[in-house]
Amino acid sequence: MFLHRDPLPVLASQLNLTEALRRSFSRRIDLAQIGRSVCDAIVDTAGRLVANREAKGVLHLDYHSVIAAPMDAVRRIYAHGGLALTPKASERMERWLKRQKPHCARSHRRGLSAFGLDPREAAARFERYGQIFGVTHEQPIDHYAA
Repeated sequence: MFLHRDPLPVLASQLNLTEALRRSFSRRIDLAQIGRSVCDAIVDTAGRLVANREAKGVLHLDYHSVIAAPMDAVRRIYAHGGLALTPKASERMERWLKRQKPHCARSHRRGLSAFGLDPREAAARFERYGQIFGVTHEQPIDHYAA
């Protein structure tokens, strides 16, 4: 199963996480190096998803559809796996979902430009992925600069 989402917030999150992890173990870090390596890795992953989009047995889900209707996603996953979703399991999942607080995306500490990346150039590197999987930008591209 692959969950498809706008790569720019994923990239921003991964950059900040990588910085935080490296700060724990190093006195000096190179933000531009983090920017290049993390962006290249995510671009590579997106390219592999595009190249293997027709692979047998793979279920592709849209992030926003899963957030909007999680039980529909669960039903699709169970059906795809040839599994029966029992009424008891469905009821327990529904109860769990009702107890969850609404998802509130946090701002990232640093934007892409702090890591030496231009958001428009980064977005262009993911253009084919977005076209193939129908992924749209969650925010204006310039939002990810700062």
